[in-house]
Amino acid sequence: MSVFNRRTLALALLLLTPAIAEAKQWRLLEPAEIPAAAAQATGFRTGVNLCWLNAYSDDSDPKGTNIRAAPSRNAPVIGTIPQKRAEAGTEIGPEFQVIGSTDGWLLIRQAIWRGYERDEKLLFKGPGWIAAGLVSFSVEDPLLRAEPHMNARTIMELTSAQDAESSWGPDSVIIKRAHRCSGSFVEVDLETPDGRKARGWANGACANQVTTCGGNPSAVEERAGKLVSPK
Repeated sequence: MSVFNRRTLALALLLLTPAIAEAKQWRLLEPAEIPAAAAQATGFRTGVNLCWLNAYSDDSDPKGTNIRAAPSRNAPVIGTIPQKRAEAGTEIGPEFQVIGSTDGWLLIRQAIWRGYERDEKLLFKGPGWIAAGLVSFSVEDPLLRAEPHMNARTIMELTSAQDAESSWGPDSVIIKRAHRCSGSFVEVDLETPDGRKARGWANGACANQVTTCGGNPSAVEERAGKLVSPK
């Protein structure tokens, strides 16, 4: 390799290093990493559920969504997520990973602009707490359950009837409000395209606001302070 090529390669690597390092800090945690990360958060206490899912901000406040140091409206504000912006032909909200919940609050980390048409940008490294009612997502699992477990009783099938004129699946369901989470499950109020309403535990939260996430969601259940795959 010539001296010129070596210098060119070295310069390219030097320029790429910050981007690589920054990308690494956006890495989403795996289930086994969640307990330790959640326990280090300010405001973490007994009774906090461990969660493993992605969501996005659905707050209409032009000032953005406050991120607090503890799950309380009186806790100090430690960050702010901007309101939605026009991108990819729709309104896009910042996305983040949810790793815990308690009393109507969600513990989040790695809030970013995903970058559907623009460069990705880290907004808040975290962790911190936001009100559960200010987040949204679509769902991929076709069953709404009574508890956050795969073998729990089914409350509603999130698919259209076989004789429906236009078919639809779980990603067409409207999430009216999120309440809390456990593992990969989120307790929500929802409404189906045919007007049925229900409250229950949905699995397969998808934060992609432009397309679907694949339709084959992984399930993780919370057991004895750990997140495990159901048997």
